[in-house]
Amino acid sequence: ITVWVVGDTLSFTGNTWDGNPAPVLTYQWMYNSVDPIQGATNSTLLTTGSESETYISVKCSATNSQGSDYVLSNEVFIQPE
Repeated sequence: ITVWVVGDTLSFTGNTWDGNPAPVLTYQWMYNSVDPIQGATNSTLLTTGSESETYISVKCSATNSQGSDYVLSNEVFIQPE
C-alpha cells in the first residue's frame, strides 16, 4: 500500500492515448473526483497543505480533430504532514 503525504508529488503515468492526428493531452487534478484544484493542470501535482486529508485524482483529456475523450484516475488519500 502506498501512503501519500503532504509534500509528495503525484504523477499521471501509463498514458496510452494514440490517434491520427496525435491528440493533445490536458490535465485537471481534482478533489473527490469532482472539484477542480485551481491551477493544477500539469501531469504532476506537488501536494500542499490544501490537499491534506482529501482524496485526489486527475482527469486526463485527449483531443484531436476526430473528437475527445478522457480518463479519470483512481483517487488517492493524502495524509497530513
